[in-house]
Amino acid sequence: MRYFVYILYSSQLNQYYTGHSADLDDRLNHHVNSGSKSTKKASDWKIVYTEEFITKSFSYVLQAYREFGYVVLSQIIPRFP
Repeated sequence: MRYFVYILYSSQLNQYYTGHSADLDDRLNHHVNSGSKSTKKASDWKIVYTEEFITKSFSYVLQAYREFGYVVLSQIIPRFP
């Protein structure tokens, strides 16, 4: 099974959100339509970055690194505050 780490962006909130999922399309649909605690305030979430992994554990590690690794995010997305 494939796993993805993704970064979403909402222009309504001018915010990024990092997550991971085995079904990227379904997860984006969830964020846009019903949201999670972190994404329900906007409905315009767009995928701006994805990375694919063959194991779930690698995706967890990278998601944590992307969330807390400001330098890495600023290199992936130059306009990251």
